[in-house]
Amino acid sequence: NKINVEMLDFVVNGNLGGSRNEYREHTRERDLAIIMLIMGAGIKGSDVVNLDIDDVHLECNFINVRSRKTTRTVFFSDTISLAIGQYLEKRLDIIAQYGDDNALFLSLQGKRMCLRTVQKMIKKEVIKMESEVRIIERR
Repeated sequence: NKINVEMLDFVVNGNLGGSRNEYREHTRERDLAIIMLIMGAGIKGSDVVNLDIDDVHLECNFINVRSRKTTRTVFFSDTISLAIGQYLEKRLDIIAQYGDDNALFLSLQGKRMCLRTVQKMIKKEVIKMESEVRIIERR
């Protein structure tokens, strides 16, 4: 899907403006992995924030998604596996706050990301991407 490719390209290369670009250096791999899981593997944001490092099986390209009653296996592409692997290299160097040691996706404060944070991140990326597209179309 063309929009999905444009969105992923923007997450990696886009300019958020101002001091946000400094944060982007620390969150680029994380944000890309989250967006790719949601768009490419079709899992919900609430499932993404509940993932633990132990749920990820990069060698077989799947994750175990836990819900209240069940655990299901979700397979993903080699591209998503690469994005998660690149994020995991950084993630394993981050010291998490007590209780969030096994959380896959952490905030800049070292806490497990909450659903609202993921929603805001995606909204921010989409809004900025749309504004850049409008500027290009006007030229």
